Amino acid sequence: MSIGPKQCTETLRTALAMGCDRGIHIQTNLRTDYMDLQPYAIAQMLQKVVEKESSDLVLLGKQGIDSDCGQTGPLLAGFLNWRTYQRALVLARRTDRETLDGMSPSLYSFLFPFFSL
Repeated sequence: MSIGPKQCTETLRTALAMGCDRGIHIQTNLRTDYMDLQPYAIAQMLQKVVEKESSDLVLLGKQGIDSDCGQTGPLLAGFLNWRTYQRALVLARRTDRETLDGMSPSLYSFLFPFFSL
């Protein structure tokens, strides 16, 4: 998903070429570099898409969406009433026998449906 001007379609096309199933573009001519669109407004837009798509997992990058403020992810998690895990460095699939911080993989997935990378 991308929020921005018409040029964002190139980024979405690249993602589709790399294997993404779909791309969503919210087109706006407002500056998305924290000058016109603030993290609060961006998180509200993302919330509408997540709810409409019935998403179970959201992954966001830390820097690209709010000028490295790190606010959009936590705001979105709050709007969705989801728990969040910030600053994940590695996401890896674990076997049933492995645990992460003493939690089973299914519990870990349940506790944190939202990650900000």
